[in-house]
Amino acid sequence: TQVICDSEKVVGLVISYPGRLMKFLELPMALQLLRMLGLVRFGQFLRRAFPLIGLKEAMDDEYFISNIAVPPTQRQNGLGHFLLEQIENQARSQGYKKIALTVDVENERAFSLYQRVGFARLDTVTIARLKKSIQYAGYHRMRKSLG
Repeated sequence: TQVICDSEKVVGLVISYPGRLMKFLELPMALQLLRMLGLVRFGQFLRRAFPLIGLKEAMDDEYFISNIAVPPTQRQNGLGHFLLEQIENQARSQGYKKIALTVDVENERAFSLYQRVGFARLDTVTIARLKKSIQYAGYHRMRKSLG
């Protein structure tokens, strides 16, 4: 996790890790969510997330950006681009040649940023059950070569 602060206020955040660690993070994350949400809300979360089980967001040889966030008031300042550069450097230093992320289909602003900095869309994942039940349009899986 990397954080950018401005006068003790968070103005940017990115969470990333090697894709090969993704499967090892699932159980600890689920247990943490259970503690945070309680049994009923965790059950609701699982019901929504169930159609996503088994989908692979990153390959073992990719460095994965799980989350990146910049508050709306801080956008257009280059912070997203800066965070992406930092993660690319981190991935390279660990020997990775590819970096991957997913972005919601409806998040056109982020999708455009990722394309501008060299990410290419590999595929688009849509899940009919989620589209029908919660109007979730799906996500793009994107990758950038760090060659």
